[in-house]
Amino acid sequence: MSNQEQIAAMVAMLAAMESVSDDERIVLVGELEQLKAVAAAAQARFTDAFAVSQRARLLKAGCTSREASRSITGQVGLARRDSSHKGSRHVGLAAALVREMPRVLAVLGRGQTSEWRCTVIARETAHLSPADRARIDEAIAGELPGWGDARTEREVRAWVHRLDAQGAAARAAKAAVDRRVSIRPAPDCMAYVTALLPMPQGVAVFGALHR
Repeated sequence: MSNQEQIAAMVAMLAAMESVSDDERIVLVGELEQLKAVAAAAQARFTDAFAVSQRARLLKAGCTSREASRSITGQVGLARRDSSHKGSRHVGLAAALVREMPRVLAVLGRGQTSEWRCTVIARETAHLSPADRARIDEAIAGELPGWGDARTEREVRAWVHRLDAQGAAARAAKAAVDRRVSIRPAPDCMAYVTALLPMPQGVAVFGALHR
């Protein structure tokens, strides 16, 4: 049986799965969450291998690097029923996990963390050198199974500050330049107003609106 046939059989089995008791249902909820994580790790490995192989083939065929990237991210986005833009995120995350954070990927592959937490780790460390990323990968992998979303982000940011305090300060300064306000419609003739502000101004605006 091919890989595709095995996965198709698993999909069919899951679609037909039933349970007769709440005790079993809650256990299945947990086991299926673990299965999602394992699947995400497999997706990351296959995505990176696909990206590497396709880039080599497309460049050999005469495509520019930009054209190759657009083709790869478009195909990955389509495969995941996402846009090409999100396909680019998937390719980037896969590359970070496979090449620079293999221990975090292994935790995901055992179903002991979530794809979102791995995304947070990759996002928060994106500006670091491969060596510093590897240090964080080694430092957090053993603790990651016990962390939730907020703890993961907090711990990784603390490591980033320790390894690159100057870079953290530079990013904070740049973030203030990127402050903005947006508005979008809501049901019943209402509107959502969103502001991205430095913390002191954000607190002041919230206080004024709350009052």
